[in-house]
Amino acid sequence: MSQYQININGKIRLMDYSSIDDYMAIVNENDNLIVTLDSENDSDVNMIYKILEKNNFNTTRMSKGSNGRYYINANKKYL
Repeated sequence: MSQYQININGKIRLMDYSSIDDYMAIVNENDNLIVTLDSENDSDVNMIYKILEKNNFNTTRMSKGSNGRYYINANKKYL
């Protein structure tokens, strides 16, 4: 089981979603992924959740730190 991490700094632009989706696609089944992001906009967080779901991830934990960053832990499902 491997662990991957995506750190997203600043506002997510439309062209960023494709890169995020591509990165999530390289994660193998039963691997873990941690996504950290700065977001003043809940729609960015919701979009990350949708991308995770589309790529067959189970979200195991989500929290927002006192620093304003979101932390999302997920692992890729077996198909």
